[in-house]
Amino acid sequence: MGKNELADTWHRGLSSQAWRLTRGIARACKGATFRTYGQIASIPTMEQWLEHADRQLTHQLHQGVPTSIEQLEEVIQDHREFLLNLDSHKSVAMSINVVGSHLADHSPTKTKAEAMNNRLAGINDKWDNVCEQATLWQTRLQAALLQVRQVSFRVSVFRFVSFRMESSTPP
Repeated sequence: MGKNELADTWHRGLSSQAWRLTRGIARACKGATFRTYGQIASIPTMEQWLEHADRQLTHQLHQGVPTSIEQLEEVIQDHREFLLNLDSHKSVAMSINVVGSHLADHSPTKTKAEAMNNRLAGINDKWDNVCEQATLWQTRLQAALLQVRQVSFRVSVFRFVSFRMESSTPP
């Protein structure tokens, strides 16, 4: 399979905008491989995932932490799963940056190189924003959990003291 045929096989998985941007750049690069096209094909998916993650975290931060321990535990578990998902996207983001930078360096035109670099910068900015929001949300969840535990401890102490007072009071 020649390089042009290889490039054409990836056309089906890319949006037309992504395809126009990457096809010319990748064809101009002598080192473009099937894996290169795979990384480039994951750019739109990464952009969509980052948009979704950003919206989700923005909503959670706006909504605030739940007040009941049951809801808080559920939200903490959801965030733990989100962080695992974020971590699994890290290697993809890094690969996109390596391959995208390489293709931009070997771009046939300055315009295409700038377009690729701008797209990578957008992904990196969104990634940083999502990571910052995830850290802020985790901090808020930890503070809420600590507060709930303190309240729970105080209630336990109060019950213990009340029980001791009742048992030591003469009938």
